[in-house]
Amino acid sequence: MARLSERFHVGKKLGSGGAGHVYPARERSTGRIVAIKMIRNVDHDDPNFVERFKREGSIHKALRGRHVLQVFEHGAWEEGLAIIMELADGPSLSSAIDAVKAQGRRPFEVLYPLLDQAMSGIAEVHAVDVIHRDL
Repeated sequence: MARLSERFHVGKKLGSGGAGHVYPARERSTGRIVAIKMIRNVDHDDPNFVERFKREGSIHKALRGRHVLQVFEHGAWEEGLAIIMELADGPSLSSAIDAVKAQGRRPFEVLYPLLDQAMSGIAEVHAVDVIHRDL
């Protein structure tokens, strides 16, 4: 099984969510900048989970939209299950909120446009009959 570190130069963790940890990376052969989402807390030997991971990865690779990050590939690596995707540019949501508060503004002023974009992405995904598990 291949190692992510052989193909990518992986940076420091950008953040974590319910499904895993996200790292910035540069593909060694092309120089392409990507995000790697390492799936955590899963039983990699559970055939049902692995099958669902593969199915969802295939669906995400086919999705295209202005508000949806492109998934380039997904699979099993020596380090675990991972999704290789487009890296979104910009600050984290929490740092954007902190910056707005520091200026004495209400977070809603910055959150509304971000939530509008997120809802547009969800609508793009729903348009192809995909429902996110966490919604």
